Parts: sequence; structure tokens; C-alpha cells
Amino acid sequence: MFRLAMESGARLNIANKQNLTPLTLAAKLAKKEMFMEILEMEGDSVWAYGGASSTAYPLSKIDTINEVTGELNEASALSLVVYGETKEHLDLLDGLLETILEAKWQAFGKRSMLRSLGAFTFYYIFIVLSFSLRPVSMSTAQITWGWINFAGKPIDGPYFKGVIPIIPTADGPEAYNTVAPPSLKSINTFGDLGFTTY
Repeated sequence: MFRLAMESGARLNIANKQNLTPLTLAAKLAKKEMFMEILEMEGDSVWAYGGASSTAYPLSKIDTINEVTGELNEASALSLVVYGETKEHLDLLDGLLETILEAKWQAFGKRSMLRSLGAFTFYYIFIVLSFSLRPVSMSTAQITWGWINFAGKPIDGPYFKGVIPIIPTADGPEAYNTVAPPSLKSINTFGDLGFTTY
């Protein structure tokens, strides 16, 4: 039926309302036989010698790069096959699409992956060393910038006027009132930090 339509004057470069040509529609629907048939019709034989041959294919609707704008073409056959959701899409990766993917991997993907892997390895080693070499002898007062001590009470220091620190203890939250020096103004934004104001 397809060959009859082609013999009657049908064209392979006409797109439907979804901007899909017959080739990209076959790729989206994962119809391997139809895809290979259309691909064979679009290809131009460069040379043939015995059982060997060379065929050139137009990449306008096959490759993921738009030939005119240079942007990604999400409606290309390669993109539709790679991001296809069924197992049948994997069957389309034989032949031309596999060759294109291999060329893209060697030209761009391999270098980009190695660069990302190197950056991740450096970051991971840096984080592990930072965690392993951190000072472990710091007291609770140093870690909490002097807000509490080991007994669960606030350490004497410059607290804000009118603020009651709520200190978590074994018996439950405990309010501890302090008096701040007159030079410090009352700040009522400590509710987010676990403090209440009155």
C-alpha cells in the first residue's frame, strides 16, 4: 500500500499537524518495517560493488540538530526513538541511528561525560576530606555560638531584651529569661529560631 501511494505521487517530505513526516511518524509509532522502508526510499546510493554498497541519507529529519537554526529538533527520528517509551523503539536503533549515536558519543558525549565525572570526583573527595578532617574537639558552646551550654542553660552573654530563649531539655522545653545590655535593641524575629518574645 505504501509503495502504491509512492507510485501515485505521494511525497515523503510533507509534515502533518504534529510536524511529523512519514519517517518521523514511523519512528514515533515504533513501526520498524515502515521506518526502514521509508529510510531506504529516502537514501541515495553512492556506489555499489558486489555485496558492498554506500548510501547517503538526508539528515534533516533524522538527526537531532536542526540544519537551519542549529537548535535541537525534538521531532527528529533519532530524538523520537531515543526518548520512546516502548521496547519497540529500541529495535529501531540498529543501522543508521546506531551509527549516528556512536558518532555523537565519540565527538561530544564521551568528553562531556568525562568532564562531569571529573568534577563530581573532585567534589566528592573534597566533601569527604572536609568531613573527615573537621575539628571534633569543639564544645557545644562553640558549635552553637554560645547560645547554650552542656547543662541545657543559656550561657551568660548578650541576649536581646524581652526575648526568652526556649531551651530543649530532658524534661521538656524550658524558658530561660535573661536581661540584655541596654545597648542592644529588642528584635522580635527570633520566633523562627525557636525563641518566643513577650
